[in-house]
Amino acid sequence: IEHLENPRHFFRELNRITTEGGFVFISTPHNLNLVARLLFLWKGEHRFFQDHSYPAHITALLPVDIRRLAAESGLRVVSVHYNYFDVL
Repeated sequence: IEHLENPRHFFRELNRITTEGGFVFISTPHNLNLVARLLFLWKGEHRFFQDHSYPAHITALLPVDIRRLAAESGLRVVSVHYNYFDVL
């Protein structure tokens, strides 16, 4: 999802195409871990959204953003998981 210009539109489309009872899986860099937070304090930029990641990574989202976008679009977040590669 970090590659998209308009996550709100994406969530609306997910709601439109997902059947009732269906599931959607979304991944994005985990911007709340300790390394990411320290780097943000130091550089004022999210870890995976610096010059070396641009233009591939353009939209940094936190779990709260995903929950808000889902709620606005009529979707429900069932669970949030983190893997060992800093992905939410």
